Amino acid sequence: TVSLLNQDKLRRIWVSRFPILLLDEYQDTSRELMDALREHLLDGEPKLQIGLFGDHWQTIYDKVCGAVDDDRLHFIPKGANFRSSKPVVDILNSLRPELPQSVSRDMEIPGVLTDVLVLHTNSWPHDRGKGPHKNALNSDAQDAAIERVKALLAERQWSMEPSACSMLRLTNKAVARAEGFSDLLAVFKWADDLVKRQD
Repeated sequence: TVSLLNQDKLRRIWVSRFPILLLDEYQDTSRELMDALREHLLDGEPKLQIGLFGDHWQTIYDKVCGAVDDDRLHFIPKGANFRSSKPVVDILNSLRPELPQSVSRDMEIPGVLTDVLVLHTNSWPHDRGKGPHKNALNSDAQDAAIERVKALLAERQWSMEPSACSMLRLTNKAVARAEGFSDLLAVFKWADDLVKRQD
């Protein structure tokens, strides 16, 4: 894609057919592609309207552009938080005062106490993953961290029953380990092959 953006004719065809590019989760775009978009399509002729949607704090891969600092782009903050209750938004605002958020709707449940606890494994004393698994704990360390969190939550009177508490696992590897089919996942070179049921 980057080499194609170097071709003037292709850029003109692209912009004539698709004059607006909306890039979701832009922070995980490769540095090379983002540099090419900025070099050839922000100031070039013809110009392309580009919208970057995302949050550089949520970068999950190595060798990506992360935050894009460019005077040609106009920052439009999203102040409303549609997903979180006020106690959660208050925590987020204390972590990121430069990006204030407000609760967009009342998500409180009368009679139910909202307990917000921020936990991290930044100082967990174990080796970290590399490459696409950057900074991830190894499987044994993950299990130990999860058990420690469960114990801490139980001390705070949280119910760990499945009907009251859900645990979100963000990767195929973590789901496979939790559900007992890690060996099946290891058969496939790419996890997407299993998800897409490919041979």
